[in-house]
Amino acid sequence: MKKFLLLLLTFISLNVIAQNDYFKIKEGSFTHVAGAVMDDAKQHTDADDKPMAVFKISTENINNEERQKLYFTGNRVTEISDKVYKTGQVWIYLTAEGSEYLEIRHPDYGSTRFYFPESLCEYCTYEMVLQYIDPTPIMETGNLSISSEPDGADIYIDGKLYGKTNDVITDLKEGNHSMQLKKDGYSTLTKTIVINKGETLKLNETLQTLSSQRTYLIVKADQDDARIYIDDELVGMGEGTKPVIIGTTHTYKIQCNLYHDEIGSVTVKGKETIEKQLRPSFGYIDISTSPEQGANVYVDDEYAGISPLRTDKLQSGAHKVMVMKNMYKMTEQSFLVVDGQTTMANLNMQPNFVNVTVNTDMSSDIYVDEDYKSKGNWTGRLSEGIHVFEARKANYAPSRKEVELVLGADKNISLEAPKPITGALDVNSMPIEANIYIDGKSYGTTPNMINNLLIGIHELRLEKEGYVTLTKSINIRENETYNLNENLQKKNTAEELYKIGNDYYDKKDYAEAVKWYRKAAEQGHATAQCNLGWCYQYGQGVAKDYAEAAKWFRKAAEQGHASAQNWLGICYYAGQGVAKDYAEAVKWYRKAAEQGEAYAQNNLGNRYYNGEGVAKDYAEAAKWYRKAAEQGHADAQYNLGWCYQYGQGVAKDLTKAKEWYQKAADNGHENAKIKLKELSGTQ
Repeated sequence: MKKFLLLLLTFISLNVIAQNDYFKIKEGSFTHVAGAVMDDAKQHTDADDKPMAVFKISTENINNEERQKLYFTGNRVTEISDKVYKTGQVWIYLTAEGSEYLEIRHPDYGSTRFYFPESLCEYCTYEMVLQYIDPTPIMETGNLSISSEPDGADIYIDGKLYGKTNDVITDLKEGNHSMQLKKDGYSTLTKTIVINKGETLKLNETLQTLSSQRTYLIVKADQDDARIYIDDELVGMGEGTKPVIIGTTHTYKIQCNLYHDEIGSVTVKGKETIEKQLRPSFGYIDISTSPEQGANVYVDDEYAGISPLRTDKLQSGAHKVMVMKNMYKMTEQSFLVVDGQTTMANLNMQPNFVNVTVNTDMSSDIYVDEDYKSKGNWTGRLSEGIHVFEARKANYAPSRKEVELVLGADKNISLEAPKPITGALDVNSMPIEANIYIDGKSYGTTPNMINNLLIGIHELRLEKEGYVTLTKSINIRENETYNLNENLQKKNTAEELYKIGNDYYDKKDYAEAVKWYRKAAEQGHATAQCNLGWCYQYGQGVAKDYAEAAKWFRKAAEQGHASAQNWLGICYYAGQGVAKDYAEAVKWYRKAAEQGEAYAQNNLGNRYYNGEGVAKDYAEAAKWYRKAAEQGHADAQYNLGWCYQYGQGVAKDLTKAKEWYQKAADNGHENAKIKLKELSGTQ
């Protein structure tokens, strides 16, 4: 090892450099790279958790062996590390606070001290260039003359390239040296040589061919989507392979989104596999909001979700987080994402609301800006500005206030109870002295003038012993008198009982309707008997019972009730409640049809058309279809159109067919609409 030389102190502008004869800081090379730490570096803190600055020192004219001997120190430094990241580069970490200089040492060549021209910044990168000055050392030397078969091999001595074979190498330091001969396609020859003072060592070497010594270089990454390059050629994703020759040197590079590049080189000695665990260049942000969660979160202006949340992978560096929530001001803040770490981010949102309490009559509904809130009282948040508060109640005049709300000033608002809106009812009956009930409340007897009734629909009921109770809806209007004069019917006639049943049926109280239909039916009221059969047929107000339905249809049919006769025919045709009998069905269809019952006429036409219970007869079918069609029966109109289209029972006539199809379509018959499309454009 060389003796340390005396340091020469040189002052350059704002910094002082102690320079020796072998290496120095290149003049003007010190630069500050603005912004965060460069991609190839990491963010570090020292042992006292103080942020560090990063130096990227590029070297000129310094080989790797000499570069590895360099040692770096500084003043007021609690932690320092160095690592060769790339050929010709050294990365140094210094505590930003208080560091004034960097000292570079070499065991053979002494040291150089560099004073910083400015205070260092946290987590920032600085660059400089370290130059090697070729000295002229005083030493004892000899020479080397070497030839090779084949010639033109590169000569390396102690790792340094000195030329090619057949060249004479002079001024080699006496003593032992490591020599290598390298040539593409041949094995590298390595041997130790001894140089003697003032002598020339002569060598003649034969290199061994590598033409048959092929193998494979395999590079693997722990990420399947990583791009693998060998000698700058893309060879795969996650894993790449390239055929190579033993003894050759190759470069590799691994690139993957959100991970640092991995770069290196290797001299292949046999089948070589390089496996790399990529260093993440991403992290996460755990985002929460206060005083409330549930805010919409945006990261770098992209929607991320609802707080609290953890982001997906984010590229290391600064990211903008924005949160928005109803009744709060938008809040924005930047956070630094560090490799492989999770950054905790709690954003404090500023309220943008006023606390409001509204009170009114407990039976009234509270509305704010036309939105229903609650009944009687409400407490909630509203944005600043003018708002409309109302107390509402059906058939009452609402009370209303318009209030301006100011941030920081809570508000209590009292609303008057809504005022009733009324009209009057003048009610009379024959006979008089019927009890009056409105919405179940007694209002005396008829005749009577009833004032101050709330507007709207009310249920009026008049009751008198021996008479059918009259119930009806009345609509009371503001400042108007509703005049009512009703004739009460005596109880217990079949017709009265039937009408009571109808009233309940119209109200969809089918069980009560069945009760009154049965009372009238048992007194022989034909329509009540038919309606009772209908209720049993469809299970309205009673359990569905086809036999009971047929029983009541028959009682009405035997009294000549046309609709009941048609329904009894349907029962025989379908075998519902009676044994299936087409002839019996035709019998009852015909009785009803001859009374002008359109449904029965269409059903009788169908039996003639299909020959069910009677001989098939298209003419007779068309006859009965026509009778029903002329009464507006949609199915019959369709069926008659069919007969005219195909000339069944009538002369074929497409014009008349379209006329009857059109009538059926106008009555909502879908198949008729299809037929009209088929006949469109046809005469």
